[in-house]
Formats: sequence, structure tokens, C-alpha cells
Amino acid sequence: MKAPQFTELKGISFLTESHLLLEQDLTSILHRFQKHPIIRKLAVVTNNPFIAEYLWLHSN
Repeated sequence: MKAPQFTELKGISFLTESHLLLEQDLTSILHRFQKHPIIRKLAVVTNNPFIAEYLWLHSN
């Protein structure tokens, strides 16, 4: 088992481990990721669509 990976965005670290996925429905995340330009842009910045979804949901 490898060490947890961290992504830095605006000074905030988010774990990119599977517990983040457990909080969301994977299908709905992927659906919104395909449809939502802000999430697509965040995914490029974070290099992780699930963190992008998390940030977008918690920034509104």
C-alpha cells in the first residue's frame, strides 16, 4: 500500500484517497464532471476530477 498522495490548491491539502470517493456517488460525479466546465477546469488544476468535484461542491 503506497503512501497517501496530497494535492495542494490555494494552500489547502486534500487527501486523494478512496475515502473521498465514498462520500459521493461515483456515477453522478462523473456525469457532472462531463457536463460542468468549472469542474473540468478545477480537475486540470488539481489533476484529480474527484477533488475538483469536492472543491466545487464546497465552494457554493
